[in-house]
Amino acid sequence: MAQPVSLARLLGPPEAGIGPPPLAEAEAIIGLGDLAHFGDRDWLMAVIEVVEQRGLPTVLLSGNHDVEEDGVRLEKLVVDSGARYIVTPLGPAPELTLATLAARRERGLS
Repeated sequence: MAQPVSLARLLGPPEAGIGPPPLAEAEAIIGLGDLAHFGDRDWLMAVIEVVEQRGLPTVLLSGNHDVEEDGVRLEKLVVDSGARYIVTPLGPAPELTLATLAARRERGLS
């Protein structure tokens, strides 16, 4: 699971002796495809969980590596997971935007 571990490193807490992760000061996250190595449910859920734990407004767009398992789609998994901070451009709520998520976060809403 190298890719979710790498994503966790980018978004996670500082590691001893290494310093803060590269995205420690990020105000939003935009993932532009190929989020998972194999595109199966477990990989995509790992990405969703790591990003959601960060609590930043996030846009995730699936790429060709994210659609390799029949019937498994990032957009549906985001909805089914109940993610509060993630939007997907091809998802069921196109009116939900990164700006909407940012405003929601500032007001402490979920």
